Amino acid sequence: MTQPLSLVSDYHLRAIGAVVVNWQAIEMVMELTILGLYEISPDRGLVITSNLSFQNKLTILQILALRGAVTDKGEADNLSAVLSRIEAASRDRNRIFHGLWGSGKIQGLA
Repeated sequence: MTQPLSLVSDYHLRAIGAVVVNWQAIEMVMELTILGLYEISPDRGLVITSNLSFQNKLTILQILALRGAVTDKGEADNLSAVLSRIEAASRDRNRIFHGLWGSGKIQGLA
């Protein structure tokens, strides 16, 4: 009988993987938003933004939202609100990405 590759259930591994994939999508949208606000095409700009840390992307977008790059006040407020939610979610993301996972005694609990 072969040993499982992980102590964590397939369900939990899929859930962790879903967070990883979806978080990467969030960061890509952040990068594209930065490039859009600076009017830089993605084929030229992604080489720059792809090397920015999450915190740097967040800070740049916060500055752009607050300092007039988003000219519509309502849209700037919406962007700031979304960035606040992303920042709050990043704490959960870090716990999920960097946490030590193992099996639990209760079924469905890792």
